[in-house]
Amino acid sequence: MGSHLLRWAYTKDDAVSAGQDAGWLDEVVFTPAPPWTLNSPSSLADRSFVFGADGGGLLPENLAFIQVQASTNLRNWITLSGAFVLTNGSLLIRDVSCTNLPQRFYRIVEH
Repeated sequence: MGSHLLRWAYTKDDAVSAGQDAGWLDEVVFTPAPPWTLNSPSSLADRSFVFGADGGGLLPENLAFIQVQASTNLRNWITLSGAFVLTNGSLLIRDVSCTNLPQRFYRIVEH
């Protein structure tokens, strides 16, 4: 997750001047992480709810690259501050602001 930088450098000394004076990079493979899956929510006593998000072995250092966002109309999104904790490699998301809303939509954004 997050940004990664790959640097590759070709350096040549002046001792040999034969050949093509070039380098090739071959068989570069990028394997994206699996998509996040939101689990079914569970209601809590205070009328808020929690749900989990599985995305393949999330680590504590990855949390800085994740935002949980909510919307009531799928057009205007707000970031839910402090809405999630990491539990056994999955996000546990709690929305306490949902109690007076007729509907709420969620998304997880990685940046």
